[in-house]
Amino acid sequence: ERAVRLALEMGLPPSDPSWRARGIAFAALARLGQAALGRDDAEGAEQLFRRALALDAPAYGEPVPADLVVPVQVGRAQALAVLHRLEEAESELAAGLSGVEDGVRAAALVVLGEVRRKRGQVDGARQAFVSALAAASSAGVDRLTGEALRQLGLLDYFDGRLRDAEERFRQAHALAVQVDDPRGAGWALQHLAWSATTRGDYALADRVLEQAADVFSRLEDTGGLSWVAGTEGFVRLLQGRLAEARDLAQSVLPLGEAVGERWGVAALLTIDALAAAELGEIGEATDEALRAHERFSDLGDGWGQAMALAAAGVAARGAGDAEAAVGLLEESVALAESGGFPMVGTLALVACGYAQLDRGELGAAEQAAYRALGRLSGMQLEPHALLGAKVLLAQVLRARGETERALAEIESALAVSDVQALLFPRRQALAHRAGMLVELGRVDDALVAAREAVASPSEDVRARVLGLRALGAALRAAGQPEQAQEAFAEALEVSRSTGQRSEVAASERALAGLPR
Repeated sequence: ERAVRLALEMGLPPSDPSWRARGIAFAALARLGQAALGRDDAEGAEQLFRRALALDAPAYGEPVPADLVVPVQVGRAQALAVLHRLEEAESELAAGLSGVEDGVRAAALVVLGEVRRKRGQVDGARQAFVSALAAASSAGVDRLTGEALRQLGLLDYFDGRLRDAEERFRQAHALAVQVDDPRGAGWALQHLAWSATTRGDYALADRVLEQAADVFSRLEDTGGLSWVAGTEGFVRLLQGRLAEARDLAQSVLPLGEAVGERWGVAALLTIDALAAAELGEIGEATDEALRAHERFSDLGDGWGQAMALAAAGVAARGAGDAEAAVGLLEESVALAESGGFPMVGTLALVACGYAQLDRGELGAAEQAAYRALGRLSGMQLEPHALLGAKVLLAQVLRARGETERALAEIESALAVSDVQALLFPRRQALAHRAGMLVELGRVDDALVAAREAVASPSEDVRARVLGLRALGAALRAAGQPEQAQEAFAEALEVSRSTGQRSEVAASERALAGLPR
């Protein structure tokens, strides 16, 4: 490359042998760019491809043959898409999309689909990936066929068709193994684990993550390993293993920052924010959610922005600011709906319903519960993933005095399984059930249910407080006022022990013997 620049500076004639270095430089930079893409160094790849394409400037003589230039343009477009420089990426694809060679056109179509997906243009993205699949199959480029399958699976995932997505990921994995594409196999496994996590199948997610980690370890792929760790953190979060989720997120964050994984870092911040909010670390949760939102906004990633807003809303509710929580969560729901991200939108909708319930807005809370249940029922989720929305509906019914209906609703939700639900610990549901039994005069049953709630494992502050208050109410109803006062006093102590202040007032009322 330096020789070519020197030849230009010296004004050497086209016949001078120094110009032969131009083809060598172009090919070497192209290979280095592809290698950078292979190790997820998008920024380095973009720079290398740009340097290669600079050698095609008119000042250097005759154009480099198109069959050499176009793949480099497509490679640069791929790097730009990863960097979320979407307009530049699309402009770089023109020659590849109009080319006659199926393999090059398939690669360009995959990048075009990714650009459209990141813009929220779901139909256009699907059309591009289907066309890429056809072109890759025609050209016999199995690696691109697998990539198109994975990308179609991601579209199914974001559309809430999780089992359909997982079937695509399995097909992509089988193909990658068949054609000895270990990196493609690793990413197919990672995508499969992410979908299984969202669906609530944590056992499958853990098994697949272990396989993906093994693949990326053998490849020495730090980017892939950071994604695996991040997904494992999300699994722990949804399982209620909040401290583990935080430890994982915080351990991987420095690596993500070091390798320039901007999206991954924002996702890790969001996971850490949600776990911190549930553990009562409200200040950290708020700060990390806002940092994540800023990073996702810089990337133009609607899914991430909606997720970060949901985390900020959960933190605001934990701080006892229900009004701010509703504002943030409604913004999250609107952004998720406009971008076609039903899973995130539903998570935010359920959290918003609880914040509305905190404000006494029963109609809004009920509407949120029914909307969420309608969406979740069509998402191919595990049954326990509906627990949070069902308990929200039960709490609305209870607040309206329809306690029998509320109890039936919550018992049907609890009967499904004993697995934790999406950011809604089972212990909270058990505590609410105990409270309903007290109201119905079933004191013995209430004591059993309340003790079960207190004994149930759960790390989040709210669930512990609710369990203790339910126990206090059951003990008071059973004529054991001293033990009841002890339970209420402990509930108040726990509710004051962290930055999560939303249960302080209710715990004070319970200790004073006032109605809830």
